[in-house]
Order: sequence, then structure tokens, then C-alpha cells
Amino acid sequence: MTDHLPLDLTPSILRNLNARTLYRGDILFPCIPAACGAYVSHLDTLMRNFGQAFVPEELEQLSTLLLTAMSQGYAQSPNAQIVFHYEVKGTAQLQKTIACEISLVLPSLGEQYDTWYRMEDASPLFGGVADAKVLAVLAELLPIETTGMERPRVLDIGAGDGRNAIPIAQKNYQVDAVDLTPELTAELKRKVAQIQLEPRLKAFAADLLDPAISFQTDCYDLVFLSEVTSHFRSVDELRQMFLKVSACLKPGRYLLFNCFLAKEGFEPDDMAVEMSQIAWSSLFLRSQLEAAQTDLPLRLISDESAIEYERSHLLQNTGPLPRGTSK
Repeated sequence: MTDHLPLDLTPSILRNLNARTLYRGDILFPCIPAACGAYVSHLDTLMRNFGQAFVPEELEQLSTLLLTAMSQGYAQSPNAQIVFHYEVKGTAQLQKTIACEISLVLPSLGEQYDTWYRMEDASPLFGGVADAKVLAVLAELLPIETTGMERPRVLDIGAGDGRNAIPIAQKNYQVDAVDLTPELTAELKRKVAQIQLEPRLKAFAADLLDPAISFQTDCYDLVFLSEVTSHFRSVDELRQMFLKVSACLKPGRYLLFNCFLAKEGFEPDDMAVEMSQIAWSSLFLRSQLEAAQTDLPLRLISDESAIEYERSHLLQNTGPLPRGTSK
């Protein structure tokens, strides 16, 4: 009689299962051309984990395609994304092949805000209370002293759903609130009607940088932009803002804005600049800020750290602190 030795089929079964296990999915990358090498390395590691490593020629082709698509996307919008679709397919012989596709997604800034706004669990992106600096400027430079006087007019650019505009109107100022996102503007209008602030507060949906958009000349006592220049991408866009604001301000009146400024001596590389823009935190040099104001009737009267000011002046436990800036 022949003895039958125990036979362990587990390794063969696992190899067969591995051959039958397939993969597919999408990976979304922000369009940062300077990060192309890191993206290629990430994808190479992923495919190696699937047992489908790229050969050198494929890696070179992948790098070229990614860089071309990312450069195109980044030039059009800081919100652009690359979609890398992959599928590891099986054959009748239990071999595997890989198919990849690269596409470009270009959501607008307004669409990005709309997406955030619709999130049920989203906390206020810019905090739940008014900027302390905005309220201080009004109290110190534009106080409402006598009932019956013409109300100072305020233009809130990037008003969102009224974090600043509503408290200012409640202090008896005349406020025009502008935001590029229709969803947020509609929410502000709903709030205004609910608390009966009409006609003291008027809300409009508009893009400040749209060449077709202009404001009434010599109309406002204060124009402020809170967390707006963080979306600007160039000195030219900064200058467009300064030009429009200069025209709509009354002579001798005030512009207040915040922005991210690089520290003296720091020269951001391409990676830092591109990342700051896709993170809605566009970084500028002080020299760029000054160049954008060349030959305009603007005079600097205050320059301080926004994050330090807000930390020092906001009451505790009044809500999330607005994102910090440096101006």
C-alpha cells in the first residue's frame, strides 16, 4: 500500500486568486506642474504593488503626458485636477494587462464654493464672526455720530453668506455685498430678508475680476476684501482690483484687504507658488504688491499681521478664527 502524503494546495490557490484579482480606479491630482515627478513616483509605486510595474519607456511617456496636462490645467485654473484612470485587466491565460487614461477636470472657483456650501457637515470656511479689524476701521475712521447723517457706504467684496456684511449693516451702515458664488449670495439674501435688513444691505453675485463688472465712481467710504486676494494668481489681477477700487472709493476714503505675503528674503520656488494657489492662499512678494499699485492714488496707512490682530481682538469662544493672512 502506498502512503499518501498530505498535499498543501494553499500556495497554488493563492497564486490563482492573485491572477484573478483585478484592479481599477481613479486618482485625482491637483494640477501642480512642479510636482509631476512626485506624481509619477506615486503611480509607479502603486502599479508595482499591483504587480504591474511600468517599464522605463512607459514611465517617460507617463511623465510627459502628466506634465502636459497639468501645465494646461494649471494655466486655466488653480482648481484644475488631473484624473488618472487605471484598470488592470485579466486575460484568458490568467495574465494581466494595464490600461491607463489621463483626463483634465476644470471646476470653477464658484463651483468649488458651491460644492463646499452644499456639504451638510461643513463648518463656516472663514469662521462664524466678523473680522475684528473691519469693525475697528469702521468705528475709528467712519463712526456714525449723528442720527440723520448720510450713512457711510461700505462695499464688501467676497461677502460670502454675510459674516461681515450683516453685522456692519446692523450697525446702521449702508452695505453692498458682492460675491462670485450665486449659492452664497442667495443665502445672504435669505438672511437679509429674514432679519429685515433691506434696503440697508444689498447683495449681488459678481466676479470682481470680470472686465465687464464695474462699480459706481466715487461711491464708497470703505471697500474691504477679506480672504479674497488669496484667490488672485498674478500681479495683473492685484492691479485690476486696485484699479476698480480706486475708482469707486470717495476721495480720502479707505481700502482694507488682507493677503499672504512672503517674508523678506524668502523667494518661493515654483512648487510653493503653485501649491499656494491651489490651496486658495496665493503667495505674493511685497515688491509685487507695490508694483500692482504703481501710479494709483493709494497711500499705505496701516500694515500689520491679520492673524495676530484677529487673535488679539476677537472675543474668546465666539466661533472659529478666520484663516490667517499677512497684511
